[in-house]
Order: sequence, then C-alpha cells, then structure tokens
Amino acid sequence: MDYFYVDIETELGEMLTYYVAAMDEAHAEELAIIAFENGEIECMGIQIVSIYAYGA
Repeated sequence: MDYFYVDIETELGEMLTYYVAAMDEAHAEELAIIAFENGEIECMGIQIVSIYAYGA
C-alpha cells in the first residue's frame, strides 16, 4: 500500500484534498468516492465534478 492525495472538485466549485492509503491511483479515487458518498468528507457540494489521485 502507498499513500495518495486525491483532489476532488464539487459542483459548487469546492476543491478538496483527501489523503488515503491505497494500492494505486484508481483504488485511491474509489476510496475517496466512497468516503464522499458516506459523508466522511465535509463539504457543501453533493456531486463530484472531477477527481484526480496522485502519489504523496
């Protein structure tokens, strides 16, 4: 497992960065989406417009 930053942009223009341990970038993005949908990431937006994972 490696650590990744995941940048998330919502429909309201919010830019969020989520830090996660994952196997690769795709897995990091999946984990961030799950956390977003479960309300673990606090923000005003309810929809992800763009998401991008990169190594920490």
